Amino acid sequence: QIVPAVILACGVWFLPESPRWLIERGKEEAGRLVLTRLHLNSDASNQELVEHEISQIHQSTAYEKQHAVRSWRQLFLSSQWRYRILLACGIQAMTQCSGVNVIQNYGPRLYKTLGFSTSTSLMIIGVWGALAQLWNTIFMTFIDKIGRRKLLIPSLLGMGAVMCVEGTLARYVDFSDSGANQDALRAAIAMFFVFSLFFTALGMISWIYQSEIFPTAIRARGSSVATATNWSLNLIFAQCSPIALTSIGSKYFYCFVAFNWVAALIVWFWYPETVGRSLEEVEEVFLGQARDAGSEHGNEVARSPKSEWKPRTHLRHQGVHPLSMHPTTGGSWSSKSTSSPKLWSKWMDDDV
Repeated sequence: QIVPAVILACGVWFLPESPRWLIERGKEEAGRLVLTRLHLNSDASNQELVEHEISQIHQSTAYEKQHAVRSWRQLFLSSQWRYRILLACGIQAMTQCSGVNVIQNYGPRLYKTLGFSTSTSLMIIGVWGALAQLWNTIFMTFIDKIGRRKLLIPSLLGMGAVMCVEGTLARYVDFSDSGANQDALRAAIAMFFVFSLFFTALGMISWIYQSEIFPTAIRARGSSVATATNWSLNLIFAQCSPIALTSIGSKYFYCFVAFNWVAALIVWFWYPETVGRSLEEVEEVFLGQARDAGSEHGNEVARSPKSEWKPRTHLRHQGVHPLSMHPTTGGSWSSKSTSSPKLWSKWMDDDV
């Protein structure tokens, strides 16, 4: 009984209620305490940032109450929400179409195709999984300091290149031959580990991004649709991959080359940058895009009073780093990412 009590106490301390959830239910002081504990530093020099975020939460919750989604039908028929669902489902589809689960689920068969013994295949799978944990740990240290797009695009291009090399090696080198080129065999093994490194960014951001682009009112529904897309494609590839490997062999790798490189173009043209922004500021990205597009929802937004909240970048002039929540002496930091697509540049000029 003591151990569960300790675990519960740790959970209450390290996993407090969301300040947005508390403020939505009228518990502003409780929400303020959570934000203070999460953001406020020892000398209280960024108290303004805490108050700024509380103000943003109040305005966003008021807006969400006016535009609340009350049914699944409304969620899919609204152009604003439908676009975000497509973004969330798309990035989850990219994880499956990258080829990672084919490597994981059918690793022994793939390695056998490359001429590896069963013991060697199992060893490669074990080391591959251990390195995946290492890459995730490393990426966690800077994933919120670099733009989502700056990580996603190289990740997708890199995985496509790895699959291209792997498919070419398997096509022109007969690894089942004992006299096959050993350097080519070692290169084939190395490519799977390089793939693991490139996949890390996509694997982590796919779950982060789908949570960032939805407002609180529809986050559960939107994320559930995206997650269902992930597992549905997982099932499809699990059923189709054995047939593909039997029918076309190493040429199957080229399918994932195309998937990854097309996905990189999709991210470049249609996925806005979200790093360094609060949830309310991410909402402003999509509202600004709706205004520029002149959609029905955009016209409604244009008629409504323009949001009075300011992006966190205005705080940098007072020596506050808007991402790390700690004072900075540089004073030159900006949350505008140079990687943002041109489709999203106009709203920044209008709203910032």
